[in-house]
Amino acid sequence: MINWMATDHTLFQKRDPKISYLSMEYMPGKMLGNTIANINGTDLVKRVLKILKREYQKILSMEPDIGIGNGGLGRQLLVF
Repeated sequence: MINWMATDHTLFQKRDPKISYLSMEYMPGKMLGNTIANINGTDLVKRVLKILKREYQKILSMEPDIGIGNGGLGRQLLVF
């Protein structure tokens, strides 16, 4: 963080152009709820959704879990 701030300060002083890249990811299934919890954003998200007249749990349940597990290919275990 210190290095990033120093670089940002130097670029600002030199008035060099700066390019920023914003990446927004789609969080399917349980990943959305886990990500919100990991950044301690659950209370904030619930408050915002309440203002928007939306239900937190309903939104989380709208997308089924993709079940990719550690393999990353959506493999399923079949038990006979």
